[in-house]
Amino acid sequence: MAEGLSMLLTDAPTHPDAPLWQASCEAYADYLRGVSQLIEPYGILPSAVYEVDNTDYKNLYHEGEQVGLPSLEEYNAQVRNGIPLSKNFYLRRFPVAYQFRGFHAVVMGKAKAAFILARLFNDKALRDIATRQVEYILGYNPFAMSTVYGDGYDYPPLYGAYAGNVVGAVPVGIETFENEDEPYFPMQNNCTYKEIWTHTTARLLWCVAELFRQP
Repeated sequence: MAEGLSMLLTDAPTHPDAPLWQASCEAYADYLRGVSQLIEPYGILPSAVYEVDNTDYKNLYHEGEQVGLPSLEEYNAQVRNGIPLSKNFYLRRFPVAYQFRGFHAVVMGKAKAAFILARLFNDKALRDIATRQVEYILGYNPFAMSTVYGDGYDYPPLYGAYAGNVVGAVPVGIETFENEDEPYFPMQNNCTYKEIWTHTTARLLWCVAELFRQP
């Protein structure tokens, strides 16, 4: 959304709907500034606002007979481990998840949005927020370890079934344990959390390229 609206504002600033695009970008930028201060000292951007009892499992794949389908109780337990906003609404630091976990894509997706809006509004605070998300991937996290193979300190071996360990590869990422809402990164080298993913690696490359762009 942020990228599309930013492109529209740049390419068609006099369009009749431009004020609406501008207001949408400003609203999301304000949201990012506000929530960026909630998870200290690491400063990662929270995942999303969730509502108790508000989910639909119709199209959810969960290995059915092998591990059992997710339940509403499981969903609600994860939601309630977030930051309470009101009786039924919670802000989760990490996404609600049931089996395949690892959240670098979520973190870097928000970093990309913050970089784009920082460029649009020439906002150093947003750029710093985006940079902090990259730092979390590279070692400013509770484990004091880089998760990018070959870069930084104490990076672990990654799960690459065919390619093996590739310098610069980025895994699915730091996950959560069961219904908790805090970082968890098991020692064993296995999927999905330490599995090399193309799109997480590509997102990090995009963010690093943005850091080299002139403000």
